[in-house]
Amino acid sequence: MAVIHPVHGHGHPPPQQIDPYIKVAQLQPQMNGVNIYVIVLDAGQLRRTATGGAIQVMRVADPTGSVNMTIMNPEVADMFQAGDIVKIKNAFTNIHRGGLTLSCGRMGEFVKSGEFFMLYSEVPNLSEYNPEWAAIERARKPSPPEEGEVCLILFSSTLGTKRVMNKFSCNHYGFFC
Repeated sequence: MAVIHPVHGHGHPPPQQIDPYIKVAQLQPQMNGVNIYVIVLDAGQLRRTATGGAIQVMRVADPTGSVNMTIMNPEVADMFQAGDIVKIKNAFTNIHRGGLTLSCGRMGEFVKSGEFFMLYSEVPNLSEYNPEWAAIERARKPSPPEEGEVCLILFSSTLGTKRVMNKFSCNHYGFFC
C-alpha cells in the first residue's frame, strides 16, 4: 500500500512540523520564550504584593512531570481552576528555593483550551528542592555583608542619586548603622 503525501511546492512532501511546545521534563533554569501545554493540578491562591501587584502560584503538569508556575499578570491571575488545560506562550524559568519555577509576566500569553482531558504525571516534580539548582541560585545572589560591615543606601529625592555608605561614612554623616 502506497503512502500519498500532499504536494508541497515542487512535488515534495511538506516539511515536518516542529512542535512549538516543550515538555515539563525539558525545562531548565534560566530559559526564556517558553511555550508549553499543561493541565492545572492546583490553582493556588491569588496573593497581593507589597506594591499592589497580584501573584498566583499554581501547580501544572503534562505527561512528563509537574512544576510550579507563577503568574505575575493581574489581568489573568485567578482565572484558572484545577483541571483547566492551558497553552502558555512566552514564559520563562527561574529557580526559587532550590526548585524550578515556570513564570509568566506581562509578556506571557495564555489560552484555556479545555478541561479535564489530558494525560499528566505529577513526577518528577521539578519544583522540588534540587541541590544542583540551589547552587546555581546561590551563585546568582549577592553575598551578604561580612560580620561587622554594614551598608546603608541613601536616596536623595532632590538630586535623584543613590549613595552607598559603609559604616565609617555613615557615622561621619551623623547616621548610626
